[in-house]
Amino acid sequence: VTCVDAKGIGFVVTGKQAELRTASGAVVVTKFATGEFYRIAFVVQPKSGSRLLEIYVNGIRSGAVSYGQADTPLQVASKPST
Repeated sequence: VTCVDAKGIGFVVTGKQAELRTASGAVVVTKFATGEFYRIAFVVQPKSGSRLLEIYVNGIRSGAVSYGQADTPLQVASKPST
């Protein structure tokens, strides 16, 4: 599943990994074994708080990265998932 706009903002989930990207290029990625079923959750903490991008796999945080105060994980024009 790919939901990334022309500026590279969004998320990608493949059979091997999941990633979330911001406007300035902050990326959080987690890899997993193929052939299994997983529940994936993306969490974006607010700028007024910890400013973290997080990925959870089966309820366990498996990746996190902070994003800058001027950065944004929001797409200007929403891109449909493919």
